[in-house]
Formats: sequence, structure tokens, C-alpha cells
Amino acid sequence: FWLSQDSNVTPPVCLTAFAAAAIAGTPQIRTGFTSWKLAKGLYIMPLLFAYTPFLYGDWPTMIEIFFFTLVGLYAFAAAFQGHLERDHGIVTRLLLAGIAVCLMYPGQPLLHWGGLVVFCGFLAWDIVMSRRLANTQQPS
Repeated sequence: FWLSQDSNVTPPVCLTAFAAAAIAGTPQIRTGFTSWKLAKGLYIMPLLFAYTPFLYGDWPTMIEIFFFTLVGLYAFAAAFQGHLERDHGIVTRLLLAGIAVCLMYPGQPLLHWGGLVVFCGFLAWDIVMSRRLANTQQPS
């Protein structure tokens, strides 16, 4: 059942993506491919179900896994899409993918916290740089 949800966002079927494109007034295939890229977390979640105590652990452990997975999927989507607060090249996308792996690697709390610190630093740097870029591009 879990992986069957991929058909909702994977071209050429992607009914939910086509419905969203019709509502937003955007090209259907472009919206379908964007939804496909953003939904790749559907493939990561079954691995977390199998290799972490996400479904059967105690509440603090499940909340911790949920939090790090949420941030990791955000980093993974940014790496796959190539955009966080601004567009990124291949080097920063690979860095974001590495951060995502650190955040979601099962059973390594130090790796999780290290990945979180690096991701927060990267996100803060990206926000500052995007604002600086926006300020320099304003007409005088």
C-alpha cells in the first residue's frame, strides 16, 4: 500500500499532480515531474519503518526519529530539487544529500545531531545569502 501511493505523483499517471496543476493553472507534465522529485521520500520511509523503532518504540524515541526524519526529508528534497532558499549547484546539492543521510541514518544519535547542526548552519547561511542577493538586485 505504501509504495502504491507513488502512482499519484509519478508521471504519466500522477492524478493528484494533474489535479493540482489544473487548480494552479500550471503545465501538467512539469507539475507531475516536480511532484515526482519531491515525493521520493516515499521510498525512504519503508526503510525507516524496517530499520528503526519508529513504529514500535517508546514515545520519546519515536518523536526523536520523527523529528530527524522530517528535517532529513527536507534536506533530501532540497538536494533533489536543487533549491532551498535559492538555486544550488551540484556541490551544495551533494552536501545537502550527505546531510540528509546523516539525519536519517538509523541508530546513530551523534550523526543525527551533527547533521542537524550542519543543516541549521547551512540553512542560516542560505537565508542570509538569498537576502543579500535580493537586496543587491533591487532597482535603485
